[in-house]
Amino acid sequence: MFDRLHLKKNILFWILPVLVLSTILTFFSPFWYIASVKEVVWENGVLYGVDEWDGKIRLFGCDANGHNAWIDTIYTMDDVNTIFYSVSDIEIDENGICNLLLQPQEVTDINNFLYLQYDINEKQIIHSETIGNNQQADVYAEKKLSDGIWTVTADGSVWLSPNNGEKTLVFSNNGEMVSQNNTVYTFGNDGLYFYNADDDKCYVIDYTSKQVSPAENIPFAKSISSYGDLYSLNQMEDGTWTATFYTTDGKLSPMVVGKSQNVLVWLSSPPVQTLKKICMTAGILLIAIFSIKLIVRKIRRTFPTALKIICFSIPMLLVFCFGFEMYIQNFLKDDVENRLYTQMYYTASSLKQQISTQMDSSSKGNVDSHNILYAQYMLNGIYDRNGTIMYNTEDIVGNVSVFGYENNSFYSRDAGSLSCASSTTYGYPTEEAVLRNIVENKTPAKSIERYYNFGRCLSVYYPILENQEVVGVIRVIYPEINITYEMMDELINVVQNIFVFLLVMIVFLTIICFLLLRPLKKIKHALTDFSVGIDLDEPPKEGNGTEIKEMTNLFYHMTINIREHLQHIDQLERAYEPYIPQSLISLLGENDIRDVTPADETTMNDAAILIIDAQDFAKAVSKAGPQEMFQFVNRVLQELTASVEDAGGTVIQFTDTGLYAFFPNNPDQALQAAIAAQKALQSISLTLAGKEISFGSGIVCGDLRIGIIGDEERMEIRAVSSEMMFAQSLQKISSTYHLGVLIDEDTMERLDQVMENIRLFGFINDAKKQIYEVFDGQKSDIVMLKSITKADFEAGVRYFQAGAYTMAKDCFIRVLRKNKDDLAAGRYLLLCGEQAEMKEKGRNLFE
Repeated sequence: MFDRLHLKKNILFWILPVLVLSTILTFFSPFWYIASVKEVVWENGVLYGVDEWDGKIRLFGCDANGHNAWIDTIYTMDDVNTIFYSVSDIEIDENGICNLLLQPQEVTDINNFLYLQYDINEKQIIHSETIGNNQQADVYAEKKLSDGIWTVTADGSVWLSPNNGEKTLVFSNNGEMVSQNNTVYTFGNDGLYFYNADDDKCYVIDYTSKQVSPAENIPFAKSISSYGDLYSLNQMEDGTWTATFYTTDGKLSPMVVGKSQNVLVWLSSPPVQTLKKICMTAGILLIAIFSIKLIVRKIRRTFPTALKIICFSIPMLLVFCFGFEMYIQNFLKDDVENRLYTQMYYTASSLKQQISTQMDSSSKGNVDSHNILYAQYMLNGIYDRNGTIMYNTEDIVGNVSVFGYENNSFYSRDAGSLSCASSTTYGYPTEEAVLRNIVENKTPAKSIERYYNFGRCLSVYYPILENQEVVGVIRVIYPEINITYEMMDELINVVQNIFVFLLVMIVFLTIICFLLLRPLKKIKHALTDFSVGIDLDEPPKEGNGTEIKEMTNLFYHMTINIREHLQHIDQLERAYEPYIPQSLISLLGENDIRDVTPADETTMNDAAILIIDAQDFAKAVSKAGPQEMFQFVNRVLQELTASVEDAGGTVIQFTDTGLYAFFPNNPDQALQAAIAAQKALQSISLTLAGKEISFGSGIVCGDLRIGIIGDEERMEIRAVSSEMMFAQSLQKISSTYHLGVLIDEDTMERLDQVMENIRLFGFINDAKKQIYEVFDGQKSDIVMLKSITKADFEAGVRYFQAGAYTMAKDCFIRVLRKNKDDLAAGRYLLLCGEQAEMKEKGRNLFE
């Protein structure tokens, strides 16, 4: 059956809280923070971009304001976080295929790029390969156009190499036209654009006229510097501009110029996807909760103590692990940093020795010794500007760059960087103050600094000396995020070992607990059996002479004493039960007979009252002996009591040869008991002292007051009500005229079952209430005769009630012709023949 209360309880106490918790857990899930977006493209109203997050490359798509976004991780190197130096040439073709080039810092060849093809519709990588990079080390950017190859060199100058002609200088970054602090060179649709940090504006070199002019077609809503430091700028084929800014919080954030007012720092998923995540999270939580409840419910009865140990130990174990992790985290961090600093010093020192040796040999060969400073260090080698490996250092730690020092200034010509940009954001960071301190002291130094492409890093600076003068500085940097990874790897190993050890100890202690508690479990089962009445034949054989054995023996003897005591109590209860049944005690609102006192009473509303008794029993008793009388009475009461109790009724009290009983608001059960009693009495002899005893039954519905009378030494149950007096009258008429069960009109209307063997018997209270006779319990021949004469009898009763005595007389005569033993019809016939002055007095049988 559907339990609405249980469903409401589950909804209020489980489903709604889980939905709220799922919403809270999912609140941050639809929002993706972007940290280092190095390349974006605007295609068909969608902004696609590549973001680097914890060393993983993620491809995303969204609208101009970052809404309706999706994001997917497209690259990690063997599930190891990888730092990428650059992301370039992202393109979306007409088939929805994203093509992009990645240059990881941790590859072994500077001339190789990782080429990926990603299917945006299917959200999966369909192709991956390593391709060559032919760009020279001192080239910042280049592009082949119709008039030749345009090249931007590391110093910010622009050159044109015609298809058939000599290389010419298009723009010399000498400060004559604009200041030299230029960066973010990008090839647009109509010219080469670049950003001047001093003027805080963009300029364009026209492809046709080769003239420099301010770029008026880039629709920034406010000054460029207000967004942050401009990192990249790209023009789409439709003229739309995208830009990426290095913000004050150290992130590379994109924007679609003119379509969004601010840079994007986070992306949001569509509402439908958010709703799905909430529902999925709620479903997982509900399944987990109810699974845990089911498991606990199954095992808590068989293994409760061990379950408590497990439920207590696991949270404590987790708290210990987290606390231990926080305790040793700082220690491990210091240890890892010190070890890395030592290895970085070794890397710089080893490289310095190789460079110094090469400078000595180069000077002898009359070679420019500073060529070696135009190098890029990539993991396991030093490359010259053409990408040729010049030196090798084993056990390399960190990312190494070499800075030249000449004419009291520092410079670096790393591939893809500009030496003309003074801002540390645009060119390779020069950290001029630190470098000059190295030059002055001529000693190595270490620090912690932040870089736009690496984040916070450990830095080691090592001077390169020639004739006791600094000619360059080696910088070794190591990203702090990798320190965290290494530290966490060591921390996880330590915590895992401790966790495994503690887990093994918990399992061991649980097994010991199980073995120690096994005898108690046996005792528990024995106690459970004893509580439901299963006797113990012998004491539990547990303990092997230990304290457990002694306890089991004491328990066994205790159960024997308890059993004897309970047997005694049960015998007392059985002795009291016939005098005051437990059902009546409960009806009075008590649980024990000892709590019943005189004046305790209660009211039964709309109860069906049944009275069964005999007629003229007193005359038969005067002629019968005591033994015969009591045998007769007990035999009759046994049958009557069984009929009442089988039908679900309660006997209130006994009369000489009958009883009073009630049925709570169920007249059908009362009628069933009365019919069963009549049939049961037919199976025994109803003759006492040679006289046939006639029994009658009456049923009335109404309120019944039941209470205790007497004093503390002697008490009895009595029932009082006006309906009971009426039921007594019906019983007397029934027994006088040897009738079936008499019921009133109210009882008739409350019956659920349809009775066939029933007839109208008479009227009382000036024809306001009808009385019916149910003769279903009488002998079969009587039932047949009364069924045949039912119509005439009921017609005669109605004529009699209406005062049509002649017509009533004819009806009753017809009844008696067919059933001469119908005493009620004979009585009615007699009344119809009385004199007129007596008719008004005796118009029915109920006077």
